Amino acid sequence: MIDAVPLAPYFRLTADGRLVVGGGTALCPDGVGPRRRAVLRVFAFHRLEQWLRALHPALAGVEVTHRWAGGIAVTADGLPVVGPVRGRPGVWYAGGCNGHGLAMSVAHGSYLAAALLGDADTPEPLPWHRSRAPRLPVSGPARPLLRAHLAALDRTARRAAGAGTRTPG
Repeated sequence: MIDAVPLAPYFRLTADGRLVVGGGTALCPDGVGPRRRAVLRVFAFHRLEQWLRALHPALAGVEVTHRWAGGIAVTADGLPVVGPVRGRPGVWYAGGCNGHGLAMSVAHGSYLAAALLGDADTPEPLPWHRSRAPRLPVSGPARPLLRAHLAALDRTARRAAGAGTRTPG
């Protein structure tokens, strides 16, 4: 399942029947120190477990066996970037899935394979098939705007998950 809300929680079943749940807290690159990042990671894990148990009450007693966290690529316009690397014939990339990489990567892989193999049935390019993404303001005076935008995305994702909890101070 994937939600249209950026960074909203998602879930899928693995081949062996286990459940993978994901989603998290939006942070500005290099904008948070290691201690704060650790606190936010624990908060995100707790929030995801609450969401899972609210969505599937029968899982209330099931132990969560694995947890991990890491960075994801986001774009200013919310669309991924899939396209050829300029000046490098035959080299393509896919990224910037805005937290929806598990769902989007299958479609990207299919498109990339067809394009690289010269398949006549390659579908028409989608809006995110482009050679570059809009730049994010990660430094200078625009940095506070980026932080505010990521905080708004985080609040929207929390509302979509039904978690009325606040991010720890």
